[in-house]
Amino acid sequence: MSALFFTCVPIGLLLGVFEVVAAFLLYQVLARFDLVAPSKPPVGFPATWNPLVSLVVVVFFVTILRYLTQLLPGAANSTFENRLRKALVQSTLNDAGEGGAFSVTEASHLLNAVISKSGVFLHAIVTAFGTLSALIFIGFALVRISLELSFFAVAVAIVFGLPVVSLKRFCARFSDRAYEYNRSFSARFLKDVRNAHYLKLCGLNAYESAELGNLADKHMRNGLTYQSLFAISSHLPFFGATVLIVALLLVNEAMNILPATQLVPFVYLLNRTAGSIGALSAATGNIRELKPYALDLARHSKVFSAPIVQPNGDHIASLNSLEVRDLVVGRKEPLTPSMTFSAKSGEMLLISGPSGRGKTTLLLTLLGLVPKLSGDLAWGGVASDVLEWMDFRKKIGFAGPEPFLTDADIKTNLLFGLHRREVSDAELKEALRVACAEFVYALPGGLTYELREHGDGISAGQKQRLALARCLLRQPEVLVLDEATANIDEETEKLFFERLRATRPDIMIVAVSHRSSLREFAQQIIEI
Repeated sequence: MSALFFTCVPIGLLLGVFEVVAAFLLYQVLARFDLVAPSKPPVGFPATWNPLVSLVVVVFFVTILRYLTQLLPGAANSTFENRLRKALVQSTLNDAGEGGAFSVTEASHLLNAVISKSGVFLHAIVTAFGTLSALIFIGFALVRISLELSFFAVAVAIVFGLPVVSLKRFCARFSDRAYEYNRSFSARFLKDVRNAHYLKLCGLNAYESAELGNLADKHMRNGLTYQSLFAISSHLPFFGATVLIVALLLVNEAMNILPATQLVPFVYLLNRTAGSIGALSAATGNIRELKPYALDLARHSKVFSAPIVQPNGDHIASLNSLEVRDLVVGRKEPLTPSMTFSAKSGEMLLISGPSGRGKTTLLLTLLGLVPKLSGDLAWGGVASDVLEWMDFRKKIGFAGPEPFLTDADIKTNLLFGLHRREVSDAELKEALRVACAEFVYALPGGLTYELREHGDGISAGQKQRLALARCLLRQPEVLVLDEATANIDEETEKLFFERLRATRPDIMIVAVSHRSSLREFAQQIIEI
């Protein structure tokens, strides 16, 4: 990406060289057809060169260089965005902790706005550098041709340029406002989508719709104002260049500064300068408009530059045992006293106690998502300090208070998170039976029944039963349950555990629950 960025500067300089050569060859071509007085070839050109062929060859290279000055910023942009998208995935999904580096709102804003517009910001910077490099060489050639007319051109450019600069500064405030309104709209809309049901129950859905509409209107008004002012400032250079060329011709005619042999290249190069200034003006306008997005991205630079997590540690042959000795858990501060317990295949370990005492934190520590504060923890005889956690988690099934259902059909939800994708209909049917989720077949379409976001469309208890069925499809060695049956009636809960033990007597169960109904299935109870 950096190579693409810095390549634009020498290409821009080379483009400027060929533009100057084309300017002088243009005069030779005009002289060839007696449109202007003939003259000697430019310095460095053999007299035997055919000006027509030479101009075509030079313009061919100019075309290639212009193509590259357009292609390379786009390539830099695409490479930049691709790297950021991968970094966003890495930081969100491969973070070592229990959650990702970004919330859903932050990740959505970064993906849909910040990354793409920061890419355009980079595109504008690369374009500006390439264009400026060409302008530097062309400007040097103009001064060499005529210092007097170059000073005159600069003076006229300043007259037209000051209003453009002032206008750009004025319209910048509208781009900043548009950014803020866009960010506010995205964050608020995503929050409301996730809580649409609650807003309807509170009678606030109409109010929120109106507020979001106001934010959208404000973003549109500021964006349109900026775009209209930006369009004016971008086209003023073209008008100014036309006025400048006419004025130069009049001044040269009155003062006889340049002969036609030099005036034609001078006017050609001046015209190319005007076009380049227009492109530079557009690029700098984009830089100014998209600067807030680039600054937003810069605030997350540490997260985006984090190294990719690589699997490491010892693999476990079998999760046939859990050994805990003097374990203390918590997030920075201890939540529990030291604990010592163990479990093995075919047993159920129940973690119980009042809310807020650290039950879920203990569970997440056992799964390696929350680091232990002290003590020893081992699965299958492998200590947690050297355990390859990613491999370990492929051998477990987890169901919690959040069933992790998405807007897709029931079969897709059941297969979500499976490492093996080949699951037979018989396996699906058996998993649903053990999880007491046969209700699926009574729904319209059965397994093809479409759920909405978060599994809306079925009851809370039905969602948990689907989550249990999904766990069983993983064929886990350890079943981890965090209040996974809290919304299931006790009779159905009992039936689930009876069916589970009948079909998988060797499975180890580690469960967190407030309910006393699970105690009859537990071989060991940890009170916190």
